[in-house]
Amino acid sequence: STLFTGILSGIIIATTTIFLITRSKSKEPVKVMISKSPSLPINYPEKKYLMNTLIIIFAFGLASALVVYSLFGDVDQNAGLFLPAGGLFLLGGIASIFRIMVKGQQHFHTLPLSWFQLSLKNAGRNRAGSISTIALLALGTFTIMITGANQQTFYGVSNDRSSGTGGFSMWVENAVPIIYDLNTHTGKEKYGLEDDPVFENVKFLQFHSLEGDDASCLNLNQVDRPRVLGVDAKIFDANKSFSFASLHKSIDASRPWLSLDKKFESGVIPAFADQTVITWGLMKKVGDTLTYLNEQGNPIKLLLAGGLKNSIFQGNILIADSIFMANYPSAGGTEIMLVETPADEAGKVTNILEERLTDYGLEITSTKTRLATFNSVTNTYLSVFMILGGLGVLIGTIGLGIVLLRNIMERKAELALLLAIGFRKTEILKTIFLENFILLLAGNTLGFFAALIGILPSLLSPAFAMNTRFIILLILMVFISGLLWIYFPARQSLKRFSIKDLHEE
Repeated sequence: STLFTGILSGIIIATTTIFLITRSKSKEPVKVMISKSPSLPINYPEKKYLMNTLIIIFAFGLASALVVYSLFGDVDQNAGLFLPAGGLFLLGGIASIFRIMVKGQQHFHTLPLSWFQLSLKNAGRNRAGSISTIALLALGTFTIMITGANQQTFYGVSNDRSSGTGGFSMWVENAVPIIYDLNTHTGKEKYGLEDDPVFENVKFLQFHSLEGDDASCLNLNQVDRPRVLGVDAKIFDANKSFSFASLHKSIDASRPWLSLDKKFESGVIPAFADQTVITWGLMKKVGDTLTYLNEQGNPIKLLLAGGLKNSIFQGNILIADSIFMANYPSAGGTEIMLVETPADEAGKVTNILEERLTDYGLEITSTKTRLATFNSVTNTYLSVFMILGGLGVLIGTIGLGIVLLRNIMERKAELALLLAIGFRKTEILKTIFLENFILLLAGNTLGFFAALIGILPSLLSPAFAMNTRFIILLILMVFISGLLWIYFPARQSLKRFSIKDLHEE
């Protein structure tokens, strides 16, 4: 179905483009259509000029309003507003460049033109082609930077309570259930941990669990019944652990964890899950329900009441432990736990747990490692999209060379006249190169600054770590490729002019 949708979308876009261009060309005067070069009216229609002005004011004004509102509010909560702000800046920038081209075309110079002024006038003669080139390059640069900046990382904030690790050091899974609470003296005594002073500063958070399918990003298949964990909501609430990407309207946003202990109508049980699991693993949204069977064989409905931001709980459904035990009373022991320990003692605690609890089949993973594993899957996809986007823009610069060749062929008579009245080929090449270089530079610069607005939340985040070198290299390759596709076609085409071309001027 995805392949069919892609093919159908391509056909519709191509057909629409052909129709619009054909209709536009059919409205041109016959004199223009049979001439070898485009002829634009000196006086630009007042209504279109006013529309262009309104677009500039609207785009820049709304983009500025979104950025100011987001910066003075909660940047994390308003992160989604920066991307449309960047898109509006892009629209305003393109409209502004179009306005400059119109102004440059209408302005009469009494003094000799500089090379830049002459090149700008020439670029404005075929405004449709020039603006299309700028828009293509700007969108390509914008896409490359946005994709690269959205790669997930948590460097510098991994110990924060609100981060994806919740401030915990280790994620532990054991094959044999642990019956006793390891935070108590009795529990430590049962498992031989009471004599080690290192455990005085260690806290354990144990979860009862109901086995299910892996719903994390490590499993590409859609699942129906992820693993369910019974959590102590009061501890997470007291610690302000983790962060939420979305919440159901019935959840108190100030203290969401306590909502897990509430009773909903019709016996519905509130549950939290990672937002990526809800969206991609379950193909659902906040407010939908999942159906499980309890130990009595009765169906229970879990309401997806909130989506966690990228966290170590990816692949699991979280409900209150009291509700879990009410439906699964025979789950006496715990097979999953989080361990909170000072960073400098994490290695020592790991070694002792593996030694003393070796019969329980412990698998201990650093929470940073667990979260990095989940992030690596998403980041791999984003890297592939970024490379494909860069490749697409590189191919697009070939189109810049084709447009340049077509433009030169249409202007053969004009350029031949310049040669006849004394201009050197190097001077004509300089003019052609400069007018197309302006388009290349304008497109890349506009896309760069629009992307900076779009990635402001990432730039302001202490956890931001973008592969800057690779992105700069990709943009530089696009820029150099554009230069080559400007210079060589222009240089080669200047060798083809003859005296016959003057007959058409």
